[in-house]
Amino acid sequence: MNLQPPVQSSFAPPAGPRNAGAAWFIAALLVFLLCAWQLFGLPGAVLKKVRVPEDMLEFGFGLASVQVGPEGEWIIRRQAYADRMGRYDISPDGLLTRSKERGLVSEPNRTGTMVQPYVRMEGHSYIDVAPGPAYYSQRRELRRLAGKLTSKGKPLLNDSTDPRGPLPGERIEPKVIGAAAQSGHFIALNILRVSRWLAMDELPQSVRGEAQLQYQLLEGHDFYAVIDSAAYKAPDLWLTSDRGQFLHHIRASEKLSPVPEGAPAEAGIEIEVLQSIPLKELIPVQKNGVILGHDPHSQRLFLVLPSGERLWFQPDDLSLLGRDKLPGFWEREYGALTYDVVQRLEYPNYNMESGWPLTETAFKRIQRVMVLLMLGGLVAMACLWRTPWRFISAATTAASNSSSAPLST
Repeated sequence: MNLQPPVQSSFAPPAGPRNAGAAWFIAALLVFLLCAWQLFGLPGAVLKKVRVPEDMLEFGFGLASVQVGPEGEWIIRRQAYADRMGRYDISPDGLLTRSKERGLVSEPNRTGTMVQPYVRMEGHSYIDVAPGPAYYSQRRELRRLAGKLTSKGKPLLNDSTDPRGPLPGERIEPKVIGAAAQSGHFIALNILRVSRWLAMDELPQSVRGEAQLQYQLLEGHDFYAVIDSAAYKAPDLWLTSDRGQFLHHIRASEKLSPVPEGAPAEAGIEIEVLQSIPLKELIPVQKNGVILGHDPHSQRLFLVLPSGERLWFQPDDLSLLGRDKLPGFWEREYGALTYDVVQRLEYPNYNMESGWPLTETAFKRIQRVMVLLMLGGLVAMACLWRTPWRFISAATTAASNSSSAPLST
């Protein structure tokens, strides 16, 4: 009886190393697939980037409002910053209080910042700052191009706030006062004159947008309604233009005495451009909205940028008085590691209340790490595949040599 153990082939690798190699190969494959899944943003990926409308890249981020309280405290409403704090309260001595509150502004407007379509002048008229036709033409072109970029023809927003909806001001045909601009690049001051009894109350919604008079000023400049800002403290009107690249001071006043019957529609209205200064050397071109206002306590003009920088100007001659940085965190939420793994179809494609918010730097750093892990997994799979491939190649060569050898006689 032959009790000798069977002779193992010299080409067969031990069972242990083979199983360990297979386990490492599967692990490297899983790392490769997981990283690739996140990098390509496939359904269910937890690394997600904020999705904004292609024709409104400035949409949904930045400063919603800036108000100055009765004691000199600053109340700042914010949108889509990476700390996810919707409100900052800054005391006069610089103490910062953070809050996730995202409600509507309820504080009285003491800064004159124009946050509504029309604001009251001294008498019975209302004033509004509006872009010229070139701005609306640019938006139409962006919307036309964005129609080619939307996924499966579905708009990113499908309600009344859809930026592809009807453009504001398209149905307005005001009476142009003074010399009309020669191009579509100008800033329009629309004056709505109402009767004495109507001006005693808030301007009704039904008459908003029905501007009767229009002054076409600052030709060659564009007022980007989603970026630039204006502040009105009668009779002074301050506004930025060209995405925060210019600051203008305009006198816009209305005589309080009654206008005689039969007088022209513009009687009693005074509009004059007093000064314009460039801001190109002070701030870069803005991609998101700025806030311009008048501090009632220090009697200075302020310009707050989405980065938290604050510039101070002399209201009369627009001379720069200084600049500082507001306390707090001022980087936007660029993406998130969110636990809501259901891929949403509507804006912004993930829940801003869940997961771990990421700045642009952190988001791209994670992407780079995933690229390195994916490449490392690919290299590991290639190296681990070499051992079984060499074994198969050697076994195939040996079998070929044995079958081709001549039989001994």
